[in-house]
Amino acid sequence: MDDAATVAQISARDFAEVRKAVEALDYLGFDMTDEKATFNTLRRFLADVAGAATFRADKLDVKQVLREASEPDPARVRAVGDRIVGVHLRELRDSLAEHGDEAVAEIDRRRDALRDRYNELRPVAAHLSAEDAIGTGLVDEYREYKSLLGAWKAVQSAERALLNVRAIPSEGGAHAKLSHRQWRIGHLAWARKTGRIELDIEDGSGRELYEAAAQSTVTEPEVSGQFDPFDTRNTGGGIPGPQAAPEKVVLGHNL
Repeated sequence: MDDAATVAQISARDFAEVRKAVEALDYLGFDMTDEKATFNTLRRFLADVAGAATFRADKLDVKQVLREASEPDPARVRAVGDRIVGVHLRELRDSLAEHGDEAVAEIDRRRDALRDRYNELRPVAAHLSAEDAIGTGLVDEYREYKSLLGAWKAVQSAERALLNVRAIPSEGGAHAKLSHRQWRIGHLAWARKTGRIELDIEDGSGRELYEAAAQSTVTEPEVSGQFDPFDTRNTGGGIPGPQAAPEKVVLGHNL
């Protein structure tokens, strides 16, 4: 991939991440009017730069001919535009962190509310099919119960969008087969302890789970001496022990 294509790919990814983060805060109830306007201004400017970099005369117009003839290297035009937009996009991205603590509180509030409502409806609607709900007059409860998981995933997606731009308090790390990324503080410790990657609706906000996991320590076994895991005498106890000689087997043809 050439440099121009790499820059375009990075720029597109950055735009997508900031757009999703702005939409996430909007979904959580924050006023994103100014941020949306700034984002759209940057996007339009970058589109104008791309148009200027690829201008081609197509009319019997001397001005168009002179414009195309005087255009500098298109790649250079795009690079300058990307640099300018990149600075302002980074400023917009960093400004989203101003809502970080409030966003976390709102995410946790919604998760706890979804968990509580899920637990209320589960005895009533978990076992119902659509036909059963109609027959028992529990259509509203059935529909709401089915919609709760969708709402849970929407909150989860909003949190991930904000984590990707570090708009909420986070820590970096890798887990399982996932590459390095940002996580809620305490989430990695909880995930490593439980073997799970994401919270389920039954977990609610997970605040207590995160805090408990973050405070728990992993005690490594103390081993004295040298340990070779490939030593054939190793029994798994940490220090190679003496190995008993194999029992001698006498075969009939050796008598």
